[in-house]
Amino acid sequence: MEDKEVFRPQVSGRWLEQRQWDNDVFAGISVRTGGVSSGAYTSLNTGLHVGDAPESVVLNRERLARDANLPLKAWVMAEQVHGAEVAWVRAEDAGRGTQTLETAVPGVDGLLTKETDIGLAGCFADCGPLYFYAPDQGIIGLAHAGWRGAAQLITSRMIEAMVSAGAELENLKAAIGPAIGAARYEVDDRVAQAFQTVLDDHQLQQALTDNEKGRYQLDMKEMNRQLLLSAGLRPENITKSMYCTAEEEALFFSHRRDGGPTGRMSALIYREGQAQEEKS
Repeated sequence: MEDKEVFRPQVSGRWLEQRQWDNDVFAGISVRTGGVSSGAYTSLNTGLHVGDAPESVVLNRERLARDANLPLKAWVMAEQVHGAEVAWVRAEDAGRGTQTLETAVPGVDGLLTKETDIGLAGCFADCGPLYFYAPDQGIIGLAHAGWRGAAQLITSRMIEAMVSAGAELENLKAAIGPAIGAARYEVDDRVAQAFQTVLDDHQLQQALTDNEKGRYQLDMKEMNRQLLLSAGLRPENITKSMYCTAEEEALFFSHRRDGGPTGRMSALIYREGQAQEEKS
């Protein structure tokens, strides 16, 4: 990738990290290599819901947890229903969704916390992860923002929740992780119309273009950027990955590219506390 890419490989090779924020904030997305899964899930699949052997998925997650220096038992995962509901996470939620789907935080696609040493995590393959950080309040957030959740304004829901908790809007930061790019993401009128109700024409033109088939090419990362701007974030406080999950087959799983069964990457954000600092 070109030098503008903000998600850079970690030494272990299993994570791409965004290091634009404070040193105590880890924000990353896993790649597809370095795990134990086989077949369509080769090899670092982290999704329990795609048909892979659960024991392989948990082992893959454990490897990622070790590389991120945060135990899997400290992660929290949402159910991810392609909606716009968000939830606050407390220390007692640690471990939810990490071993079984049934224990995930139900009915939500966004997680927020003020806790340190608690990881907010999710599974992705084309839908983009959105990472949030409010340095003045120490709040972090992670959202699953595919087209459905984005059109339902999960971006605004995350920002409103952080501001309600005391964060200053002008200081809020967001990072847009790897997702499917416009060249590989053709959508129909239903998708286009969903965004026409929430953004003006100029904003739409930045992320949605007509193609020769009478359909549209959707740049999901830029769409989420426009939604973040519309919600009040400053342009300089938004970073965006250049990676397209469908094009970078060596790095990422892609639901749209692979067609049938395929794996999922994990996104993770957490803020180190005193215990982690003393341990390192």
